[in-house]
Amino acid sequence: MNFAHYDVPSLDQCQGNGDDQDVAALQYRAPRLAVDCLTQALPGPPHAALILDVACGTGLVAAELQARGFLQLHGVDGSPGMLERARARGLYQNLSLCVLGQEPLPSSEGTFDAVLMVGALSDGQVPCSAIPELLRVTKPG
Repeated sequence: MNFAHYDVPSLDQCQGNGDDQDVAALQYRAPRLAVDCLTQALPGPPHAALILDVACGTGLVAAELQARGFLQLHGVDGSPGMLERARARGLYQNLSLCVLGQEPLPSSEGTFDAVLMVGALSDGQVPCSAIPELLRVTKPG
């Protein structure tokens, strides 16, 4: 597969302004639904879990995670502009620039208790070929 067409700066342009008002107006429920599933699937207290938010954008998923008691949050995104906005929200302990499908995640094997990716598994964002890399950084079990 050739990902030469993947233009990182264009991500900032095509993701709109990312404001919470826009999300509310569109009734975008995916972050809440994803965190519902994670809460049911993970054993143990949420504050003890190390979570990776892939294609974190401005931090919508992190806001939902933090509201449910998940406090150890790392995020990766292919857009410097989105990472800047996520950083401004102060929800992540660590944020990294990473273009999945073109480079490996900046984490060791088996680092995270869970990896979440909401609304980004598609060509032009995070390609399906990146799934093995997501599995690599997730703890077994």
